[in-house]
Amino acid sequence: MRDSEPDNFVRSLIKRTLFVVLGASLLLLCVGLPAWAKGLAIGGVASVANIFFMALMLPRVLGRKRGAAEGMSFLSISIRFAVMGGALALALTSRGEVSVAATAVALFSVQLVMIAERVFMRHAGADAARNG
Repeated sequence: MRDSEPDNFVRSLIKRTLFVVLGASLLLLCVGLPAWAKGLAIGGVASVANIFFMALMLPRVLGRKRGAAEGMSFLSISIRFAVMGGALALALTSRGEVSVAATAVALFSVQLVMIAERVFMRHAGADAARNG
């Protein structure tokens, strides 16, 4: 499989997200919030799995006949919802061992990393232009 720009983007986004989520989870463990750490880790891994499945299935859907594309799209959405729902179900049934709120927030960790990176890069570029 050849490395394309979208593949590299998804791969680096997954790495950055896992770094942020697992780092924040370790920090929460250090300050004595293990339920929040577990929730953040579970939700973050589910978020990364979601983006991975999306990137994996999208090229398989494009260029197919309508019926096949609809079937593949439905399969992709079903898998992604099952992963996200599974993370929430695990948190809900853990009897307080896993924070449901942290899991729910972490389900959006890929999107939050993308937004934070965009804001940070915009400010870093403006600072470099002023100082350069």
